[in-house]
Amino acid sequence: VGDENGKINLNLADRDLLVKMFTSLNLELSEADKLADAILDWRDQNDDIHINGAEKKDYIQTNLSYGPRNAPFQSIEELQFVLGITPQLYKKLEPMLTVYSRGATPNQNKAPPEVLNVLNNDLEMGQSRQSAKAENGLDSGAAEITATGADTETDAGSQSASDSEDGSDSAANFAGAGNGAYSIYAEALLSDGHTGQIQVLARPGGRSATMFDIVSWKYITERTKMSEQNNSNVTTSNFNY
Repeated sequence: VGDENGKINLNLADRDLLVKMFTSLNLELSEADKLADAILDWRDQNDDIHINGAEKKDYIQTNLSYGPRNAPFQSIEELQFVLGITPQLYKKLEPMLTVYSRGATPNQNKAPPEVLNVLNNDLEMGQSRQSAKAENGLDSGAAEITATGADTETDAGSQSASDSEDGSDSAANFAGAGNGAYSIYAEALLSDGHTGQIQVLARPGGRSATMFDIVSWKYITERTKMSEQNNSNVTTSNFNY
């Protein structure tokens, strides 16, 4: 079970975080700038183009029959329509992203390894800037922005008192949270010898008679995974409610 609050929110992340997300995948800074601005142009509510971004005319010039939504992403799968996002790149980004977290920056205590890599790179850059300030005689006591994008003292105080030491919630807190969303991965060995996996996005405390509302689910077999690695065309079940 993974907490969506540990992922990067496509609708809330600022430009700097988006750029760092792309550079963590070893993309050149110039390419990261273009992709970050294209995401901003997709989700903002106007046709004003960011410096390196893409609006409708750019999509048309690329022989695409659509332009940016000019509204928030409805799902992370929608990222695949953004100009410059290839299927290979999307596969690397998918584990990092969400549209269901509550903050503009991920909660480090709940972040998957891919997101921690982005945040740790950000922290190292912040520490380098702090060292440079100290060497130049600047005030090193000023509040610094941490990798989570919040003042250290404020961020620490905002953490839930119910979180355990390893950053995971108790079962009772998980079931009764009433908000937030969780990715649930279940895997089993099928009768034909292949591995089957169900990926579910669920929100606890929903309107239904059960403890959870199912937002989406996807069924994947090991055969599907192998086909995806070979860049074959694969159809998987993916239902959004």
